[in-house]
Amino acid sequence: MTETRQLRYFLTLADELHFGRAAQRLGIAQPPLSHQIKKLELELGVQLFRRTSRVVELTEAGRLLLPEARMILERVGAFGSIASQYSAGILGPLHVGAVSPALDTFLPSLIMAMRSAYPNVQLTIREMRTSEQLDRLNTGQLDIGFIRHYRQDLKLYESRLLRRDAYVLAVHCEHPLASRKRIRLSDLDKAPMIMAPRDLRPELHDSIIASLRRAGANVQIVQEAPSKRTELALVAAGIGHAFVPKSYQECFPRSDVCYVSLGGDLPEIEMLAVWDNHRISPARDLFVSKLPSLKT
Repeated sequence: MTETRQLRYFLTLADELHFGRAAQRLGIAQPPLSHQIKKLELELGVQLFRRTSRVVELTEAGRLLLPEARMILERVGAFGSIASQYSAGILGPLHVGAVSPALDTFLPSLIMAMRSAYPNVQLTIREMRTSEQLDRLNTGQLDIGFIRHYRQDLKLYESRLLRRDAYVLAVHCEHPLASRKRIRLSDLDKAPMIMAPRDLRPELHDSIIASLRRAGANVQIVQEAPSKRTELALVAAGIGHAFVPKSYQECFPRSDVCYVSLGGDLPEIEMLAVWDNHRISPARDLFVSKLPSLKT
């Protein structure tokens, strides 16, 4: 079987048309070069060079095979380059999952920085719930997830805490509570609230309701909404109030929605990056190395 080394010798000799200069350029002695050229000719069954005591020239077969040899070596070089880039994490697929609060706040800037620094990484970003992300990480369908963490069992994964956020109350700016600097949970007794359906995040939902009840507030859930963006739209429509992350004050400023600080023991919002280190993904490892530290 023809070796890439033999093809490289063939190309060098074809350029120099002189065994001594070709051997010097290759960094080998002349006899091994002559031996490998003869071996290549025997393997191919054709004569590549016409040799005399005075000249070395390509035969018709040599001229015919020369561009093919160049193309083969170029493809071999590209093959190695692709492998090296993949191993370095700068080439290849990267499948990312994220909950909507991550997409609404810090994640777009991280994705943009990754795409700018490593344009040959094929990023695919999908919005999905935390439970779905963990399932897909387990089956290898995701390389990294950005989840909302609240008591989930993450012992199978590596994780990094990226952000910890407190809740504020989103109220219509014409509501009397909008003029307050701070609201106690007890002030929300019988207040109309907009919340996510319990089945989306049962433990978090129950924890929020328990915090309200401990404060003596029995709120009325007047409407359910699948996302914080929908909750804010419903607040703007005057339907009720909503608990939203404090970071939404900057991300979603609205003239008709005001954000008021809350006193009480509502659970904090933790945003984590999670991944499975047992699955090989150089692009993911590079992305993880660029993730920021905790931001409060």
